[in-house]
Amino acid sequence: MTDPQKIDLERIAVSGVEALKRGDHRTARTAFEQVAATGRASVQVWLFLAQACDMADDRPAAMAAIAKVLESDPGNAYALVMGGEIQQRSGDERAAMAWYDRALAAADGLQLPNDLVARLHRADTARGALRGRFEAQMMTTLADAGVTTDAAGPRFAEAISIVSGRSQPHLQQPTSFYFPRLPQVPFFDPADFAWARALADA
Repeated sequence: MTDPQKIDLERIAVSGVEALKRGDHRTARTAFEQVAATGRASVQVWLFLAQACDMADDRPAAMAAIAKVLESDPGNAYALVMGGEIQQRSGDERAAMAWYDRALAAADGLQLPNDLVARLHRADTARGALRGRFEAQMMTTLADAGVTTDAAGPRFAEAISIVSGRSQPHLQQPTSFYFPRLPQVPFFDPADFAWARALADA
């Protein structure tokens, strides 16, 4: 038996999509909020609501709708990249980088629609610029405090590289057995072991 309420909600959602295509974010938002209020909104409806709110630059409402999308679909690249764009417009560059990282990781290796590909390219470019600014600010702060990476040593330089996003920490990734408390050192310096030279010579 056909559910009349479901048919009515579908009609309302379709009218919202049509309004969104026309650029009428107010009508679109009203339609999607009406569907959401019933508790029967799909992930796609929440995503459309996020878009309508974003078009109106209502950032808190857009982020709330994005959160609903990610509850059901944590790897939704559309929602993740939109979250990054909103955070960047709000001036929270660290948060924007984190959102862009998640969006690009979620999209890696997938066949994507052209509009999403374009947004992800912009996100990747923005992420690089944000990281560059963050690292420049950090290095200026360190220099003002009289700290140089050369004087602090290679481990500190590696830490700076990790926090600025230029490299990733090397952690244990065992395939079958995790042995705890081993140092997370990707490559040991042979000079630290007196027997290494003799072994290499042999």
